[in-house]
Amino acid sequence: MDPGERLDHLTSVERTLLLTLCGRAEDAKSAAPLLGDTVAEEISGKICESDRATATGADLSANVAIRTAQLDQHVRKFLAEYPDAIIIELGCGLETRMFRLDLPPRSNYYCIDSPAVIELRRRLVPAHEQETGIAASLEDSQWLDAVPTHRPTIIVADGVLTFLAPAEAIELLNRLTAHFEHGELVCQANITYLTRDLGRVPELKRVGIPSPYRGFGIDDPTELERINPKLRFVEEFILARSPQYFGGFSVKFRTILRLLRLRTRWARLSTWVLRYRF
Repeated sequence: MDPGERLDHLTSVERTLLLTLCGRAEDAKSAAPLLGDTVAEEISGKICESDRATATGADLSANVAIRTAQLDQHVRKFLAEYPDAIIIELGCGLETRMFRLDLPPRSNYYCIDSPAVIELRRRLVPAHEQETGIAASLEDSQWLDAVPTHRPTIIVADGVLTFLAPAEAIELLNRLTAHFEHGELVCQANITYLTRDLGRVPELKRVGIPSPYRGFGIDDPTELERINPKLRFVEEFILARSPQYFGGFSVKFRTILRLLRLRTRWARLSTWVLRYRF
């Protein structure tokens, strides 16, 4: 009998936390880790093997490690400029970013997710003195009352916007930029072709995302500027346009990336990380 923590009580969207956690854990065990996230490896070992098995794969792990490294880099730069910053991790899952970064003493890290995920986090993730967990739906605006408004803030959305209905995602971004005086948004995004039915994505299907499942997507970074005029696009990372990372993937996946890079719209089908100021 597998003695690990079972995740049967989580919804399919909540179970997507396995993809990022196990991806970081697999990276930590690799010969040349990009993140070296031993905390994620430790947490992953506490989860039952049958659940972990739904979220494994060398190409998936490499993808997760690369997008996570991009987000880490943005947060690290923001903290270097604003050591008293607030970090908001939307849909935090079992994220361990606070352990990978050397957080300045005056910074504060807020992790927001559903009550079931925050409770799981309390059981599995080591305590961090600068972290505050907030158990709330992102559709509920009241959780923002617990977060200061006047300090520089960086909002991290690692894929979570994708699983919101378009109207919910837009409303959330509006609430965030209205609450915080200034800061940045860094997010992993998906184009609308993918978000029309997330259940057809093999990795998401394995953790239980049904088909059809429609989420929030954009096709160009400037779309968020039009949706929310307070957001100003700064830069984007597109994996298919970053050949320095291709070596960590299988021959099949490298071939796909080389084909996708031929057109920007295709290239954004690969890992896509966006940065905005507000």
